Amino acid sequence: MTSLMAGIAVIYVAGGLIASAGVCHAIFGKRASSLQDLDDFPSFYQQRADIPSLSVREDISFPSGDHQLVGHFYRASSPKGLVISAHGLFSQSDGDDAEYQAWFLEEGYHVFAIDLTASGASEGTESKGLWQSSYDVLSAYRYVQKQESLSSLPLILTGHSWGAYGILASLSFGVKADYAIAFSAFDMPLSLMKYEMERYTNPALAAFGSPMFDWYMAMTSPGGGRLSASLVLSSSTAKVLCVQGGEDVTVPPNALSVYGHKDEITNPDFKTYFSPRADHRGVWRSDASRQYVKEVVEPAYQIYCKEHPDGGNKVEQAAFRASIDLARSSELDATLFNTIRMFLNS
Repeated sequence: MTSLMAGIAVIYVAGGLIASAGVCHAIFGKRASSLQDLDDFPSFYQQRADIPSLSVREDISFPSGDHQLVGHFYRASSPKGLVISAHGLFSQSDGDDAEYQAWFLEEGYHVFAIDLTASGASEGTESKGLWQSSYDVLSAYRYVQKQESLSSLPLILTGHSWGAYGILASLSFGVKADYAIAFSAFDMPLSLMKYEMERYTNPALAAFGSPMFDWYMAMTSPGGGRLSASLVLSSSTAKVLCVQGGEDVTVPPNALSVYGHKDEITNPDFKTYFSPRADHRGVWRSDASRQYVKEVVEPAYQIYCKEHPDGGNKVEQAAFRASIDLARSSELDATLFNTIRMFLNS
């Protein structure tokens, strides 16, 4: 009996660690995005190439760990401050995030939009993990602090999802930000990954393997992926605005999100903005934009797919995208950005 139990324990431990390694490798053991992804069809929203104010920039390379990252620097004529912008996982700075980068630039802020590890124009064959964004933001901060013309400006950190966690967690590494604006921020890498395992596998199976996943994360990720952004904020002096969508299923408005910890955060300058009908992607967009996409764009795309079951050629795809009113599909939430404007003047 003793040997049988020992054998079962060995199988459980070995199997659990192998499964955990497989899950992490499947998600993070590859590039998160490439420049070619920007040409993927369809795209219902504005990207950097669609926004005239983002046409002029300087591409800057800086180190983060063993890799060189690329940051895209947009220069305001009389800067009110400097924005460091970090995108979400499987995205890049020239994707949807360009919609709000343009707003900051047009408001008079320099914008340093970084491609995180293994994303966009940056180096890396794997994105490593949900914690990596915080180290990349730290590296971008160290770069700008060495630039005399930038280091004296008020610093605003902004990011979405993976990038939102990155900007908040970086505050625990000595990043001195005046403001942070986090769109759809998750609280802790370990908790979010276990939630994703439950979503895409049998919940009972995920719970059974949870101890081994905890162990694997403890062995392979900094702090076991347990750095809580909400705890970081309680000890931070930065002014922070957390933006959360009510229909977000990727980072839902519960304990998995920073927003879900709002009543526990003791920072007196912590504020929230809740958008009831927003989902995870594009939480910064207006309800009217979401309605337009749902009622007009998506039905038109379904018709396109029936007419072009093979996806169509480049000319046909371009014609379909040209039929979309990108200004409507990408319209910003005016109330949110008025809130951000007042927040940055506080």
